[in-house]
Amino acid sequence: MSFASSSSSMNPPHRDNHYQSSTLPDRPIDPSLWTPSQCVDDISDRFRLSAEQRHDLHEALRIGSEATPKDMLLRVSAQAQMLEMRNEVFQMRTGMLEIKDEMSKLSNMMATMIRKDDGTESVLKDVRGILTKWDLSPSQKTNMIAVTKDFVCSATITSYETIDTAVKEELKANAKRYGFDDVFDKPDRVSVIKKEVGSQCRSIKNQYRVHILNSVDDKPASLAATVQLLYRKYKLEENLSLVASAQFTARVALLRRFARENLNCLRVESPATDLNETDLAYARKRQRTEEEPGSIPRRGRVSKENSFWHCFDKFLLEKLMQFGDDFESAKWKEYIAETLILDGVPQHTPSPL
Repeated sequence: MSFASSSSSMNPPHRDNHYQSSTLPDRPIDPSLWTPSQCVDDISDRFRLSAEQRHDLHEALRIGSEATPKDMLLRVSAQAQMLEMRNEVFQMRTGMLEIKDEMSKLSNMMATMIRKDDGTESVLKDVRGILTKWDLSPSQKTNMIAVTKDFVCSATITSYETIDTAVKEELKANAKRYGFDDVFDKPDRVSVIKKEVGSQCRSIKNQYRVHILNSVDDKPASLAATVQLLYRKYKLEENLSLVASAQFTARVALLRRFARENLNCLRVESPATDLNETDLAYARKRQRTEEEPGSIPRRGRVSKENSFWHCFDKFLLEKLMQFGDDFESAKWKEYIAETLILDGVPQHTPSPL
């Protein structure tokens, strides 16, 4: 049996969806631990497939449902590897087109220098800018995204608005491990890192906020299902274990409680410039389905004071002042136990802290 990929499978994945890196260890897929659908999702993440390609693999899984799970897993994995090769070829082609475009710009500038004597200094400056421009490599960007996700889902973080600073410090402190050992001693490269980290932090926090919103809004999910989803999607691969830690579960429960009590704040969209394509598509869909006839939709840039993470940081600071900064203290355990009951967890269940 072979799987024929649709034309949509030629579309390369968005770089913001790269969860894996050649410099970060892979997580082995054990068929006994996941459902076939979860295996397809893990394979799609590992080979950095696009949403359309992920859909194609799920369709293949459905069509071949009569085969044994292990046989289907081998076939889906083989198809995913072929799709990954297509994506890499597509990216190489795109890169060559970008180089061709830069060379065309350089040629035009040189022609300008030959034809005219005035403005030569400005042209030379532009040429130097093109020839010396530095950008993140694919592996550096992938590692940056992985580290940012790990900070966003941290169980002990006390300020989500300053995650970008924490991420930069982590990349600098472990520069060789993440492939940034040639970066932080060069001011121009540090400037590029600062800008990219800020952009990734805003984008990933928005994605995390959307997951929290989905888990408590129109079609609420259980705490256990939400914890499993966020743990698999955001935790750094090398820090994964078979189950999420008690502290991780407690933080997700805390976020869900705050979200239920502040749904209007949770639904506030971030500035459009801070969203990636997935966030923008979700925002447009919610706007079409939720706006009442005759209502005035929210437009424009959202103020910092009204953003979800600013509000949650303020809420968390109040609780830290009330209960202390030791999340395993008796006061915090009591508050988390109450939070779990509100989240539908049976009262006799021990607190995760």
